[in-house]
Amino acid sequence: MGLLQGTETVTKTAKGIWHDFKDFIDNGNVLGLAVGLVTGGAFTSLINSLVSDIITPPFGLLLGKANFENLFVILKHGNSINQSYETIDQAQKDGAVTWNYGRFIQVISNFIILSFSLFWAVRFFQIFQKDEIIKSQVNCKYCRSSINKKSIRCKFCTSWLDEREQPR
Repeated sequence: MGLLQGTETVTKTAKGIWHDFKDFIDNGNVLGLAVGLVTGGAFTSLINSLVSDIITPPFGLLLGKANFENLFVILKHGNSINQSYETIDQAQKDGAVTWNYGRFIQVISNFIILSFSLFWAVRFFQIFQKDEIIKSQVNCKYCRSSINKKSIRCKFCTSWLDEREQPR
């Protein structure tokens, strides 16, 4: 008898979890999230290609290397002490310890360009929406906390910002 009651409890719990999962799926958030992730991944690939294939090669040539990613310093030579390495992969295959500053600069460039591009993409989509996506902030005139410019009451000091009452 105890075994049957245990299975009923497990069944009810599983049905409850399944019901909650269906509600979550039906809410539409999952589809929006999936589209956002796929679009974000494609956009990131585009920006990475822009930086690594278009922007950084001229800078790499100015620094004397054809490929900006292969700018590195040898911290410890590998097995062949007198060998000069053209690429990071050659150095690492030989067992050398390298400081890969070219890759780091490229990642920083990717981040800055991606952030800037996303900012302007959001600004572009704001043109077609009623509500702003990027909220403009102002400082509360009483507590100097940063609040939304459309606020009528400060969420920190609770002062009315439309002169309904004056703080004492």
